[in-house]
Amino acid sequence: MIPTKRECGAAMIGYFFMLWFVPLMESKKSDYAYFHGKQAMILFFMEIMFTVFCVLIGSLPFLHWLSSLLIGLAIFGFMILSFICMALAFQGKRFEIPVVAEFAKQLTF
Repeated sequence: MIPTKRECGAAMIGYFFMLWFVPLMESKKSDYAYFHGKQAMILFFMEIMFTVFCVLIGSLPFLHWLSSLLIGLAIFGFMILSFICMALAFQGKRFEIPVVAEFAKQLTF
């Protein structure tokens, strides 16, 4: 079934920073938005966990430069991935991010 513009818009908004709850609120009406909402939520929490990990590494005096580099590259990488996800979700494509989708499939609300 082809998702409506409303479903595509809700799925797209879910990948923007921490608005992953928007497609989950739309999920009562749309399996498509629910799928993208769960995937966006897992992606967001992976970003947070990676940032916390890099900050902990940065607390070590001799690894501060490595932490700064990793955080910068990770933020850039997650931002590019989020933009790609937004574009594909708005086009109505149901796709799976390899690691993220495995965790998202296990979630039930």
